[in-house]
Amino acid sequence: MICLGMSRDHWTFQGNLQQPILDNNRLIYSSLPFSSEQAEAWWLCFDTLCMADKELRQIDSLLADLKRPQFGARSIAGVKDASCMARFIPTEGWLPVNAQIKVSK
Repeated sequence: MICLGMSRDHWTFQGNLQQPILDNNRLIYSSLPFSSEQAEAWWLCFDTLCMADKELRQIDSLLADLKRPQFGARSIAGVKDASCMARFIPTEGWLPVNAQIKVSK
């Protein structure tokens, strides 16, 4: 059952997501609003865009080190914080809050 739910969330976020635009070497995604019932799909979208951002930044660094031409897109806007991402990937009737527990000395 878990796989079915994740698959549904994946299809939901892909259906809401619009084509990105390139602005100052950053991809800017937008979407239709995600309802509270689609919160899991929003978080899957957020995680996916964070992963894609990390890969873009890593390949940008590698290409720079190798003195090779770099891609036009080097990062994705809004991935540093869920509330920032909500400006690009809106929600309706709820606000994403990234409540992570961090242990420190």
